[in-house]
Amino acid sequence: MRGLFLILFWGFFGFSVVAAQEEDQGEFIRVSHEPFYNQRNQLCYRIKYGYDFRDTINKWQPYCGKFENFIYRQGYEYTLWIEKFEPQSGVIRVVRIVSYNNYAAYKKELELIRKREEAKKNPKKKPVDDGSNYKNILYNKNRRK
Repeated sequence: MRGLFLILFWGFFGFSVVAAQEEDQGEFIRVSHEPFYNQRNQLCYRIKYGYDFRDTINKWQPYCGKFENFIYRQGYEYTLWIEKFEPQSGVIRVVRIVSYNNYAAYKKELELIRKREEAKKNPKKKPVDDGSNYKNILYNKNRRK
C-alpha cells in the first residue's frame, strides 16, 4: 500500500513538473485595438510583449503576420497567451485569450463624460446630445414636413 502511494505521489509530482515546464514555454502579448496598413498595403497589428497595462518600458511594435487559433475583431484590445514567438515563422500561435476589452466604447464613454462635465462648467453652451434625444429629433423633423 505504501509503495502504491509513493508511485502515485511521484507520478503526480512528475506530471506537475512537466506541465509547469510547458507553461514556461509561452509568453503574454497585447494586441492593440486598431490595426493599420503598412507601405506595402499589408494588414498589420500593434503588439506589445508583457501582461501589465501600465507597462511603459515595452513599446508597441508592428506585426504584419498571421495569428493561429485566434480571430481578431477591430475595436478590441486583447491580452493573449502565446507559444514562444519566432519572428522568422511569421505566425503567432495563440494558446488562449486571457482578456479583451472594447477600447473604442470605453474611449467614447470617456469622451462623453468629459463633454458632460464641460457642459456643467459652461451652462451657456448647448447640452451634450448622447443619442437619447434621437427619437424626438426624428419626430419633430417629420412633423415639420
